[in-house]
Amino acid sequence: MESVEIIRRAWTAREPFSHEGPLFKFDRVWLTPKPFQQDPHPPIWAAADTDKAVGRIASFASGWCSAPFPVARDDWRRRAAQYREAAKRNGIANPRVVLIRDGCVAETRAEAEKIWSQSFVPAWRSYFDAGVLKPPGSALRSREDLTFDTMRPWCVVGTPADCIEALERYRDDWGCDTVILRLRCGFGPSREATARAIRLCGHRAQELFNL
Repeated sequence: MESVEIIRRAWTAREPFSHEGPLFKFDRVWLTPKPFQQDPHPPIWAAADTDKAVGRIASFASGWCSAPFPVARDDWRRRAAQYREAAKRNGIANPRVVLIRDGCVAETRAEAEKIWSQSFVPAWRSYFDAGVLKPPGSALRSREDLTFDTMRPWCVVGTPADCIEALERYRDDWGCDTVILRLRCGFGPSREATARAIRLCGHRAQELFNL
């Protein structure tokens, strides 16, 4: 919360400011250039994965972001409703629910699945080894259980049409306002493959929305 206070002051201060708190101390600091968005500052989206944390960010964040990990839909919808209700009580007019998903877009489904498996399966297994990934479902008990087939319900992978279908499901069935696609992680894919996926998404969006 102290960090949020400092960020807000840095974004909006019109002269150097000082701060002294339990964690941070600054003397006459000044942020320049200022953010382009000034209403009164860029929106703050915050991540949270427990009920307590969701309640905390609802006091200041106009968007709630989840981790890209597996989650049961009913649990997600319950927590999204908790965030929206608490945020509105705190005066946030249009709280947004933001879901982060690991994805891959390619010309063919087989190519997308291969790229995703080579990059994100190792990443998810590293999260499992670190104890931060606890997939729902009794069948997912070891790192070897984390494969593309078992993780498919929680990712956005395939041709542009496949990915659009998945995004529409998150909008309609999960009640998400925004989906952030993470197309690259520490294990890959290459920058070139990621750039191709971004271009493919953009070209398909142009066709769909006449951009």
